[in-house]
Amino acid sequence: IAVEAWDLDEDEVVRFLRIARDPARAPLFVHCSHGADRTGAMCAVYRVVVQGWSKDDAIDEMTHGGFGYHVMWDDLLDYLRGLDVEKLRRLSAPPP
Repeated sequence: IAVEAWDLDEDEVVRFLRIARDPARAPLFVHCSHGADRTGAMCAVYRVVVQGWSKDDAIDEMTHGGFGYHVMWDDLLDYLRGLDVEKLRRLSAPPP
């Protein structure tokens, strides 16, 4: 999934979550060019939407958990803080 660190959007996130929530696709490998910011952001989204983590805990893992977060991408933090968690759960839910 092509994702730009400066312009993460809902369509990309929903696409990622649909793949990540599909047991037939396990195990899942998440990586971006540097394995840092976009990887950390998508993992944070997964933590919040699928695993029920708080946004603060997911952001803390993203910024201090070894993903290699670069402070220049603070827009990713804004995106995560503004997540509509219920909407993302609904849009990415596996079919019944």
